[in-house]
Amino acid sequence: MKKLYFLTITLLITALSYGQGPIITGIMDGDCPQGTPKVLEIYAQGTVDFTMYSLEKQANASTTWGDTYDMSAVGTITDAFVYVYREHADHPNIFTAEFPSVTHAFDFSDSDAVNFNGDDRVRIIETSSSTVIDQYGVTDVDGSGTDWEYKDGYGKRNSNTGANAGAFVSANWTNGNGLFNGFGTCQGGATFESIFDVGTFTPGTTTTPSLAITSPTDGVTLNPEASVSMDVTFVIQHFNVANGTGDGHIQYTVDGGTAVMKYDTNPITLTGLAAGSHTVNMSLVDNSNNPLSPEVNASVTFTIASYTDVADLAALRAGTEGEYYRVTGEVIGTFGQSYRNQKWVQDSSAGIKIDDNAGVMTTVYTYGDGIVNLRGELTSHNGLLQLVPTADPGLNSSGNVITPEAVTLADIIANVGDYESELVLISAATIQDWDDGGSGDADGTFQTGKNYPLTDASTTGVLRTNFYDADYIGTTLPTVAGNYVCIVGSHNGDAQVTPRNMADIVLGVSKMNTIDTFALYPNPVSNGVITITTKDNLSKNIQIFDILGKQVFAKNTSKTTLNIASLKKGIYIIKVEEAGRFATRKLIVE
Repeated sequence: MKKLYFLTITLLITALSYGQGPIITGIMDGDCPQGTPKVLEIYAQGTVDFTMYSLEKQANASTTWGDTYDMSAVGTITDAFVYVYREHADHPNIFTAEFPSVTHAFDFSDSDAVNFNGDDRVRIIETSSSTVIDQYGVTDVDGSGTDWEYKDGYGKRNSNTGANAGAFVSANWTNGNGLFNGFGTCQGGATFESIFDVGTFTPGTTTTPSLAITSPTDGVTLNPEASVSMDVTFVIQHFNVANGTGDGHIQYTVDGGTAVMKYDTNPITLTGLAAGSHTVNMSLVDNSNNPLSPEVNASVTFTIASYTDVADLAALRAGTEGEYYRVTGEVIGTFGQSYRNQKWVQDSSAGIKIDDNAGVMTTVYTYGDGIVNLRGELTSHNGLLQLVPTADPGLNSSGNVITPEAVTLADIIANVGDYESELVLISAATIQDWDDGGSGDADGTFQTGKNYPLTDASTTGVLRTNFYDADYIGTTLPTVAGNYVCIVGSHNGDAQVTPRNMADIVLGVSKMNTIDTFALYPNPVSNGVITITTKDNLSKNIQIFDILGKQVFAKNTSKTTLNIASLKKGIYIIKVEEAGRFATRKLIVE
């Protein structure tokens, strides 16, 4: 038979309350100038010493909690509502105008934790231990378009629900997304207070069982590694899960398959799921496997993405952002830094930046290490293509040598997409201090995050000090010409170059004696024959190297045509010497 759950006067008297502490009962994103006021309504259940607590925020699509703000200014409050708010300096007193009747109001305008928008997450933590007490919004999820978005509006906690310890359940909230839009005394309408209906939350007590799936989010697309193993996490209230000794247990199915009985509240770990859509249905049942009355169910549907295999980095760079790829060929590491665990790799076709802020690639990689089956999501940051890894492929080889391609700044500026994230050599270049606009901050040294004019024989470009741990930071700028080995970057299409370390800057060199009117064609070449012409058309020593620096072709010839049919498809560096003069070019064989 079904197990019945109902409320009686006795149950209401004897049921346990949610306990004492702060509870977020409302969040408001105002529609006055500068999007103000920003307000958190917090209920102090029992006597709450707010010196023990802090606020934190997670903004937009960020996966990092920050902007921690001590709530000590609130002091000690007993069984009352507290309002913490933020105004803009150009528009003071908006909070008082929009919420005229509230007490226990505290101006947190200097707190970025209260500077939230309708897609941000906010939580209260116990300061000393960082324990999460209560939270609004789903961790690591941009709230835009969700059922808990509160842009120009609010979220209001339903009565008889309690602090969630970070496991946010949107069903416990009433959404007022957009309801402040066009209203407020600041816009000639009713106050935001009357729209939100402040101070109406009732903490109360309840014994009604509840079940909510907290991860994954319904409708989410997971990366392909979820097919190997993934967890379904959930929250149960007012129901003791056990094997025959509690109120009952959990029953769940995956894609309508055989029901599984679960006797604890640990996450459900699923393995071996195929790419595609999957649905997990969960129910609370009594000790006889009968559903409760009323039934308590939860369901989540999610999609596991699949990898598209590509042979090399050029094919990866031609992919679609937001899709997942696996590079089956070997790529070689050229640089790595601690910031966001970023790494740069390249092969014979192209280069790519790896942005590993989550620390997925735990293997220690160094310069010259080879990686096979690099996989992740293709994304971009400020126009620079990058791969966010989804797995650690491990080390395939080591000791590989990358020969930087000799290029001019004019080449890079004109075709930055062809060189992005690759290692290049810029010859006989001079550097100037960055332009501080006359503030006096430029001091003749390398500083982090600055643009320094770099000039070679072709033009002036930008040397950007993006590698904050580089050993040249703080050293005096060179005053003589030098050869600069750099990784090519871009910012919204504007080319930048960055040396990896001091060893990449070789000073006191002169401009390479170059061949006059050098020409090489066709390039790319598909028929195995190239033509090389110069002003004098003298005998030439020709060497061709693969992208790792290995010589794969050498010939002395006085002819203008050269048969290179022995070379496989790929990208090479061709070096030509004629009467003590030199020319270096990238050669593409199709």
